[in-house]
Amino acid sequence: MLLICGASASGKTEIVKNLVSRYDYHRFITTTTRPKRDHEMDGVDYYFLAPELFSHLEATGGFIETTEYAGHLYGSRADVIREEMVAILDPQGINAFYTKRPGEDFIVFVMADKATRKYRMLKRNDDLNVIWKRLDADEVTFKRERLYHIDLNVTNNTGLIEDVSDAIHDAYQAFLKEKA
Repeated sequence: MLLICGASASGKTEIVKNLVSRYDYHRFITTTTRPKRDHEMDGVDYYFLAPELFSHLEATGGFIETTEYAGHLYGSRADVIREEMVAILDPQGINAFYTKRPGEDFIVFVMADKATRKYRMLKRNDDLNVIWKRLDADEVTFKRERLYHIDLNVTNNTGLIEDVSDAIHDAYQAFLKEKA
């Protein structure tokens, strides 16, 4: 599986959208115990599970990684992973995948300088207080040294998503051929 990690507004989501549309990757869908919102679809946005079933899957090794956010559980199910999938994960999730599946997944770290990320957040009308908090927090959370392993570092300051996506796709395909 292709795993993408990077700080806020580094371009991860746009890169994944581009990989899905241009190269026929499939977005990895995580599982949650939070209630489904009106516009969401089970199996499309998330896999929605009752807390009891989530806990059972967790206890029986059904997840690569889990986390709790806002009182709800979230996890990456092991039984739905395919090579043609792409997921965006934080460093904790990346490290869990690498620990449980060393050499199986291709890990990409997306970098963009702080000024570029701030500009992107302002452009999408994020709250200024939230922007500063995220920028400060990301300096700690997304230090490359926090990741156990990285297969590819890419810089996305220009916003040329197609070029970045091409580089990621080409490197991942070479990884799959070498792994085969």
